[in-house]
Amino acid sequence: MERLRSEINRSSHTNSSLTIMMIDIDDFRQINNKYGHMIGDKVLKKIALKIKDNIRKMDVAGRIGGDEMLIIFPETDIKEAEIISERIITSIRKEKIEGFRITFSAGLYQHKSEEAKELIAKADKLMYKAKNNNKNKIIRRLMSS
Repeated sequence: MERLRSEINRSSHTNSSLTIMMIDIDDFRQINNKYGHMIGDKVLKKIALKIKDNIRKMDVAGRIGGDEMLIIFPETDIKEAEIISERIITSIRKEKIEGFRITFSAGLYQHKSEEAKELIAKADKLMYKAKNNNKNKIIRRLMSS
């Protein structure tokens, strides 16, 4: 959250774009319930490495809680963030992680003038829209403030 606030300030001062993506692993609870939290933790760690391998040095990825992750794309408009996001999702879909095919639902949102909590809430709303719309997709939108 601290880094997001910092990037929001920087974006406002430099008049540069800022986009975030909220990610939720589809059906992750089933993995934990059926195979245990140790396997679930291994899945999370491998996904984190895949995300790290597919973002730029200036991007920031972190776990918000459970199986939800946030990626901050500084100096990046939504179109450029879409390209990076698709690369992340595709790299994870390509292979089995701990024997599972992993899919994501994600919300991609470009900052307008929101504070950190509101910005996350808007991306989170889009993520849940993806979850409720057959999962395994990124919903992206430029919402008005």
